[in-house]
Amino acid sequence: PVPQDWQGKVNIRWKRTVPVNPMVANVSEIIFEKLPVVTVQEQIGVQLDRQYATTQFPVYNTGTVKLTTQNGQPVAELTGGTFITDMNTGTITIASPVNPTPTPAYPVVTTPYVSTIKKILTPTTALLDKEYTVYSSESIFPHIYSEFENSSFSLTYEATPTYVETENSQSFGYIQIEGLDPATGDVSRTKVYTNNKGTVGTWELVNDVELEETEILVPSTSSLLPDISIGELKSQTTIDTYWEGHVYTGATETTAPTTSSQLTELDAAVKIVSGVDISPNNYVVTFQNKDAYNGVFIKNSAYKVTFDAYGIKQSADNFADPVIAVYMSGSAF
Repeated sequence: PVPQDWQGKVNIRWKRTVPVNPMVANVSEIIFEKLPVVTVQEQIGVQLDRQYATTQFPVYNTGTVKLTTQNGQPVAELTGGTFITDMNTGTITIASPVNPTPTPAYPVVTTPYVSTIKKILTPTTALLDKEYTVYSSESIFPHIYSEFENSSFSLTYEATPTYVETENSQSFGYIQIEGLDPATGDVSRTKVYTNNKGTVGTWELVNDVELEETEILVPSTSSLLPDISIGELKSQTTIDTYWEGHVYTGATETTAPTTSSQLTELDAAVKIVSGVDISPNNYVVTFQNKDAYNGVFIKNSAYKVTFDAYGIKQSADNFADPVIAVYMSGSAF
């Protein structure tokens, strides 16, 4: 029997071994069962100026940083300073790492450690992209340092601007493309070309867009300002404006939980505390975006929910491992 999700769709199943060379560009044909639909409209928008508290690309070097390894990944631990959300994707440079380990069995050329920040975990820890790798003329294999002690550093990142409306306006091409799920292959990017009507010449490339995931948790797509994610709980104002908590004892709603901004265990998080004992199985606490800011979901589309959680072992629970359970419900389930 054909599963309901695949009824009426291309669902031929076959198996074979396919050689893959990741160094060669994929130029195979993309085949659509139904052609995509493109809609182009003009949209008039206000021209915005960007303003920064200091500069667009600040350099941060307060405190010292040491390298550790967690779950096989390099992590920077900051002492005497604070990581902020803007530092995600920033570049950290340690010119002279102190006492890197493990010690190699052969002489190596010591070089500065440079890596981009993959993710801010807490205000004092950040996940890094690259390991600290050095080389030697006496070995064909590189040596990887997994740790070094507190060292001076510099961190360059792009600050989030404040947008200010001006008296000028601009004309934009608002392009919507639907049905980009092909029968074979995958669409990774789109290119936009323009040509004035009646002009003799070639089409000019005006934009090359990589098709990334679209953020659903935005307060409004009609704002003059760039979209902001209400899923990034950067302040108490964000929590109070866009989110709300509820407590249910069985089918009865009771005193709402407190939802406070938390910047210690996680970067830009919320701490939800209920004054009601919710240990019974039919008692529950919910934390949800307000109805006025519900996202728009499209039929037969795939969505991904990601979040960070921080758990601790407590004596009251006999130091049992923390457990988080995820439940989902809706018309698609």
